[in-house]
Amino acid sequence: MITTTLLLCSLVLAGPARFPGPAPGSVPARASGHRIHQGRRRVAVAIRYKDPVVSRHLRGKTVLFVGDSMIVSGLDIWARYWVRKNGGTYFRRYMSSSTIKTWATTSILDRALKRYHPHLVFLVLGSNDLYLTNPGRQARHVRTILGKLGQIPFFWIGPPRWAPDTGIIKVFARTIPAGRFYPFNDHRIGRARDGKHPSLAGSKTWARDIFAWFARRLRKEGRL
Repeated sequence: MITTTLLLCSLVLAGPARFPGPAPGSVPARASGHRIHQGRRRVAVAIRYKDPVVSRHLRGKTVLFVGDSMIVSGLDIWARYWVRKNGGTYFRRYMSSSTIKTWATTSILDRALKRYHPHLVFLVLGSNDLYLTNPGRQARHVRTILGKLGQIPFFWIGPPRWAPDTGIIKVFARTIPAGRFYPFNDHRIGRARDGKHPSLAGSKTWARDIFAWFARRLRKEGRL
């Protein structure tokens, strides 16, 4: 089970992110020019925060990110800014060391949905299920989570795995409706000292790919 090294790792936090926000019209610290190490290469990471298609889709909408500690490894910072830059309102709800079963069998998700009334939900779950001996059993928990969402549009963000999993990614691919699951498999990103959670720079790489994929999905579905 993954244990986050971040401050307040044992708390379940709700509401807007508590990181100091960038000034209006600016970008987060080091958001547009820093580089990260990936093996022996130095790779520039740039995020297209504002996209006309995304803006038309998110403007005036409430977007909720829910999941495990991967959210607060840095993804939270970039996601909050991305949502706000495109005209939406951002909230998050996370629980450290939580599993798919945790969110399926407790009222955490139910309470978050009731409190924030989101128009769109991003599920960041699966990191603590990567190495289960029988991952197929989690399919029913995935279906339970999707059932809790009802008609609320959602996207499930696959965990930024750091080693081959035992099959949970395939469970996601089989169980989650087509076009709603994004597998971030085997991408090389910067990691925190535990070797599992993304570093701040690594989370930016992760966020960049999530946002680009989301924009592609909107265009593919004709939401222009």
